[in-house]
Amino acid sequence: AYMQMRIPYLPAPQVAFGTDGSMWCSPSDTYTLYRFAPGRSDTLYRVAKPLKGPLVPDSARKLETMRLARASFEDGTKFDPTSIPRVQPVIESIAVDAVGRVWVRRTDTPATSPSFDVFDSMGRALLTVQSSARWRGIPLLHSGFAYGIISDEDDVQHIVKARLRRR
Repeated sequence: AYMQMRIPYLPAPQVAFGTDGSMWCSPSDTYTLYRFAPGRSDTLYRVAKPLKGPLVPDSARKLETMRLARASFEDGTKFDPTSIPRVQPVIESIAVDAVGRVWVRRTDTPATSPSFDVFDSMGRALLTVQSSARWRGIPLLHSGFAYGIISDEDDVQHIVKARLRRR
């Protein structure tokens, strides 16, 4: 048997592929994105914002510490509670839409009304989209519509199609 556990609130690398084969990634807990192209070893574009992630509530850290302390490790490894960060990663997820725009979902916006920073294919900031739906991750965007999964107040998931509009 094999078991793998991720340390809660530890930043995970984010990767999204563009329609042209390029790759956007965010490898750390800072608000930094890099764009790479296939067959090239240099960075095409870099996007950075001086943002910090929200603090992890003490109650959430305590709950995760207790959960991980109860886990049994065959090799005798003991869980180190100091490995749980005190600050959440800034970026929750990234995606590239059908026309090459990069969508970034930050962790500092509420799940009930997430906002998304949108950049063009060269990393220039275009706008911030505010949503009133509880999207899970980033919806797929095409021809003025958003397709994805939302959760209702009971955390029941639904597949939806939503029209995008300007305010």
